[in-house]
This record gives sequence, C-alpha cells and structure tokens, in this order.
Amino acid sequence: MFEILQGEFEYAIENLNIIPNENSGDEDFIDIFAQHLFTYYLWNVYPLTGDSSMFERFYTKSQASKEHWRQLFTYVGHSVNSLSSQLKDDQIKRIPY
Repeated sequence: MFEILQGEFEYAIENLNIIPNENSGDEDFIDIFAQHLFTYYLWNVYPLTGDSSMFERFYTKSQASKEHWRQLFTYVGHSVNSLSSQLKDDQIKRIPY
C-alpha cells in the first residue's frame, strides 16, 4: 500500500505549508498525516532517520509548527498504551523513547 501512496506522502511533506490552506475545512489534516507516517514507520516501511526517512523530512518541514509534534507524540503514547498487547516485539523496539 505504501508504494501506491508514497508519491502523495512526499508531495504532502514538501507542501506542508500550503496544505492547511487547501484543506481549510480539515484543520487536523497534518496531525492525521503524521499519524499515518508513524504507522508506516512502525510497520518498518522506512527508517526513523536518514535520506529515506519520511519522519525526518516531516520534522524538517514542520520546524515552525511544533504543535504537530506534540500531537504526534500524544498519539504515539496513546496508541502504544492501548495496543501494547497487540504490538510485536520488533514494533515495540522501533518506538523511540
């Protein structure tokens, strides 16, 4: 699935500054997008850091709006808490803390 969406994800990361304007009725778009990025990272689709890391690119592009980071970390915390019994060991090891 990620291969199909990868181009869209790359476009979204490169255009984070204009996406809220295009989606003015959906102010949570960037937060939901970051949650999807985390899910694909958790599934070992790409690394946490480096040239092929969607996370690193997201963080670089969203430096001016750290509120998105807070929202993402809150999401990760709640997800890990509620899904901890369903996560595989390799997934748990991928969660940075």
